[in-house]
Amino acid sequence: MKRLLQIALSVLSFGLLIHTLTAASTLEDMEIKLDEAAVRLDAVAASQQIPPEILSRAEGILILHQVKAGFLIGGKGGEGVLLVRDTLSRRWSAPAFLNVGEGSAGLQIGVETSDTVLVFMTRESLGIIDGSRFQVGVDAGAVAGPRVVRTEDDFSETPVFYYHKTGGLYAGATFKGGWIFPDDSANELLYGIEDITVRDIVLNKRVKFPSAGKKLLDTIQDRSM
Repeated sequence: MKRLLQIALSVLSFGLLIHTLTAASTLEDMEIKLDEAAVRLDAVAASQQIPPEILSRAEGILILHQVKAGFLIGGKGGEGVLLVRDTLSRRWSAPAFLNVGEGSAGLQIGVETSDTVLVFMTRESLGIIDGSRFQVGVDAGAVAGPRVVRTEDDFSETPVFYYHKTGGLYAGATFKGGWIFPDDSANELLYGIEDITVRDIVLNKRVKFPSAGKKLLDTIQDRSM
């Protein structure tokens, strides 16, 4: 009985953690999330040494922030910001918000935060955003990105690069392939349009780039030079 109570409390606590990370409440919160995404991109680019050539050639960028926590039962939750480059103008789309979530069972305890930058190098790799949800490790075929670009071959066969930065302490079960899915409430709140989709934002150009995303756009451009 005591063990069941511990498990129930673990699930409840983690559920509250996920809600706190992902719930959209005000337009100001969404603007803060965009600024935080800029800071995280800058930090990952600096610590993981993302080559400017990678970002300058990118077709899309997804900046993820995740928190992994567990006691007996664990899970990971977080948020992401996605931008896609126009094929003709090469300008970046407006940002779209995404959520991240997964769970695991087994002996585990602790809390860990992580920031990950996924760089989509081909138009084909962006096809995963058409679904209602996708798994980065499975659907995108992402591999660890290079820190130095030496030849054209470095871009030829890899659809998605990732750069990853972690903090905190976590021991236990391994997490595999977190699900990424649209944060509809956040996107509706930021753009004031009901039922707007991620595709509407990043591919169909239904919205203009928000002034709140200027810091993020400047960071991407600065890191691409």
